[in-house]
Amino acid sequence: MKIGFRVAVAAVSVLLFAASGNMGFSQTTKTGVSQAHVSTAKTKPSTKPSPKAKTSRKQKAADEAKAKALAEARRPRICQTRNTQCSYGAGPVGDPCSCWSKFGAPDAGLTARP
Repeated sequence: MKIGFRVAVAAVSVLLFAASGNMGFSQTTKTGVSQAHVSTAKTKPSTKPSPKAKTSRKQKAADEAKAKALAEARRPRICQTRNTQCSYGAGPVGDPCSCWSKFGAPDAGLTARP
């Protein structure tokens, strides 16, 4: 009895599925739209996000070194001369710089971290 019921339900579902596919097409032809006028929109292939590429130890080390260098380049620095110190923007240390001395003339020095 249970098997007969399952077979009947399966047969009805197949018939309903087949009828629903044909009914959609027959409705477009009943309204006067010819087969040539039915728009057939091409679907794009599914664009699944690609899995992330695995990074090696060397790549991770290179990324960390790059981030560290960028952070180092953004750190503030000062210009140290013989007599004075002044702020000198951001960047690497050891570059030549100049500050105005107390005597009113520029004084040369090197950049350093505060």
